Amino acid sequence: MSLGLPLEVMHLVLQELKRDDLKRLRGTCKALNSAVSPLIFTHLVIDLGADSRCSLTMEVLSDIARGRSTLGECFQYLEIRSLTMLSSKFQLLWEMMQMVQANEQSRRMIEENLSSVIPKLTALKSISISLDSIQSMDVAYQDKILYKLSILPHLTHLSLDMCHQCTISATSLTIACYFKNISSLHLRRAGRTPASRILPRSLIANSPNLSTLAIGATLACDPESSLGLFDLFSGVRADTCLPLKSLTVDGSSPSIFHSISSVRRHFSALTSLTIQHGDMGAPQEFWHILRQDGVRLTQLTVHQGDDVMYEYLQSYSGLVELNMDLGMFSQREWRDSDLMAAVFFLCVLPKHACTLKVLRIHAPFDGHYCLGQLSLDVLLLCRRLVALSMCVGSNEAKVPFQQNVLKRLLDAIGQGKFPFLKSLDLSLAQTPDEAAHQNDEDATTLLVYSHHAVRNHTLVNDLVRKYSCRNPSPAMMRLELSTGYMHAKVLRKDAIGDLWRFALRFRSR
Repeated sequence: MSLGLPLEVMHLVLQELKRDDLKRLRGTCKALNSAVSPLIFTHLVIDLGADSRCSLTMEVLSDIARGRSTLGECFQYLEIRSLTMLSSKFQLLWEMMQMVQANEQSRRMIEENLSSVIPKLTALKSISISLDSIQSMDVAYQDKILYKLSILPHLTHLSLDMCHQCTISATSLTIACYFKNISSLHLRRAGRTPASRILPRSLIANSPNLSTLAIGATLACDPESSLGLFDLFSGVRADTCLPLKSLTVDGSSPSIFHSISSVRRHFSALTSLTIQHGDMGAPQEFWHILRQDGVRLTQLTVHQGDDVMYEYLQSYSGLVELNMDLGMFSQREWRDSDLMAAVFFLCVLPKHACTLKVLRIHAPFDGHYCLGQLSLDVLLLCRRLVALSMCVGSNEAKVPFQQNVLKRLLDAIGQGKFPFLKSLDLSLAQTPDEAAHQNDEDATTLLVYSHHAVRNHTLVNDLVRKYSCRNPSPAMMRLELSTGYMHAKVLRKDAIGDLWRFALRFRSR
């Protein structure tokens, strides 16, 4: 059967279908099977520690290695989690059944198949490796596997789990030697051992086109042994400037930004910054560097909201996505945060109103960072918003519905003032006094309630249920609204009359 369409056009059409529909379509004919398979079989996960997946993994690898399957040409992502079949909870049972020899035989079969499969993964773009799994191999086999992986034509992304026991071995030296010109690097659990410090440094030094760097969780907590950006970039030649566009720092120690001015040249092209550590924000020096070098971020995720960061954000326009989690503030600090909130809404947000598409602000306590009359006036300037997530203060939630800011926001959406909005997430923020009272009460009282019975959370739900409108805008018709544990997919029309309302239901888990 010849469909007469270019493959690229067919993929654009097929991407609109659900996964179950794609599976059924794949079984209709060889031509559609060939066209649909790359959209379904994109990830290959090798995890022999997962007993339910082991036999299927062996069968898939065997078919690809022997040419009985062309799925190898479809996989774009390879993840090697474990090449050890025995898990600790089944160790004794396997020994009692005298299956150790069978296990070793199966493992050798996997290794032989893997060696034959890798050259056939011609579309592979990303590799995720746990060094625990690689170090369990024979040294000669390690070298063969890593070399074949490194020469795949489309490989651009490498993700490494350094593991806590990672040592300077042939594995780490081989990876540093073979993997070069990586454009995206994700490091997890780096910095705890000498090997997990040397290997990332060598990989970055060998990748002059590195554009994405993610430093994963659980770096060393000891400042003297932790891995910082200065250490990571120390192997790069002094006359080389990395074209780094995206930087993610997740769960790092405060020393991650130590001596940041020495490597500032690598941030000149930065457009995306994510700092996902609840107790840490970027130091003032870092924001000064971004401002002085004219760096214009389009995506920013932080756990802070201070004056230096706001001064940087006021220095340019063009932010597309902003995520601020202010949950690390104590109750005492939160009482002094209203001034910073006024700076944010009056000075920062208007600078980016014409370009902002995603805005998420998590405020733990009631205050000016929550949805209010002032913040809504500024939000109405952000007409290109696609997703909005904010907290509603408990004081504001108790205002009568007709005067409530939430009704005003929903009216604005219904009138088409946010024509692109698709997602609205609202949650309740308590006052510091309410939070302190609840903590004292919870310490002496046993509360038994379901996961959705959040204290006072029904205030927001009740306000949403009271809302109704006639002739809603297209944006309101497709709006997905969430209030903590409740969710409304779309508006529903009353059985009697022409009013439209949100039908809130408990969010499925």
